[in-house]
Amino acid sequence: MHLPWRMTCSARAHPVSRRRLGQVYLGLGRTSDAIAVGKGLVAQPNASYESWGLLGDAYQAAGQLADAERTFVEAAGKFPKLPIAHWRLGTIYGFQRKYDLAIGAFNRGLAIAPDDPSLLRGLALAQNQSGNRKAAILTAEKLVKLQPGDAEAAFLLGTLYQDLGTQAPFALNHRNWAIYEENCHATSFAPGSGLARIYPKTGLVKTNSIHHQAVKALGRDLVVEAWSEPDRIVEALRWKGPSYLFGVQWHPEFHDPEDASFLDDTPILDDFLTHAAQHKDAAFAL
Repeated sequence: MHLPWRMTCSARAHPVSRRRLGQVYLGLGRTSDAIAVGKGLVAQPNASYESWGLLGDAYQAAGQLADAERTFVEAAGKFPKLPIAHWRLGTIYGFQRKYDLAIGAFNRGLAIAPDDPSLLRGLALAQNQSGNRKAAILTAEKLVKLQPGDAEAAFLLGTLYQDLGTQAPFALNHRNWAIYEENCHATSFAPGSGLARIYPKTGLVKTNSIHHQAVKALGRDLVVEAWSEPDRIVEALRWKGPSYLFGVQWHPEFHDPEDASFLDDTPILDDFLTHAAQHKDAAFAL
């Protein structure tokens, strides 16, 4: 896609215009052009943090994580009092599974802005991924108090079976590589749930099963919508928060529409589209 001549010419004149041009390149997926703009900006004396952020984001979008990390490390050193500098650095560490470094970066940011939701969320996720479950729960609880509607923090207060085969010996075989999407089980809908509403008077249904992880304990404000039978593994859940958030363990895309023995997933898609349309109408009404 070619950009207007006026945009490209004006962008040569002022760092803010050049940064906006780089952001446009980034939005268009032209990461090499965005990187070139970012390099030019940070080479200037007294380059702003926004310029460093553009370059790091462009490297990250291009999949050049080592370059993104190097850029964000340098930026955090140049702008140590900016919480966002530590958030970006912690985030790129997290992408690379360098969780201890991520925790350090998020904590440095929180030393400046103790109640910053983005830093708290990043810290909780890094703590959880590093295996420090107790610390993750404490951080998530603080975030939930600050932002009661924060779904991600609420989820962190739950737990998982990381592998059903080894941690839940009572469970069915929920993933069979030999038959893959043909592996199936019976599924029941929780009474009074959203699924029970859109599938009225429905008993057991047949769904596929291609997962080895599952919910063990629900996070805050989550409710079970469906169970596998007879082992009662959570197969669908919904968030009770202010927005639409619903998930299933089965793969609707693998249900053969010509096979009437499978659950017809059309009502689930229709329900989602209805809520999406309501959200869109509400946004335009603002």
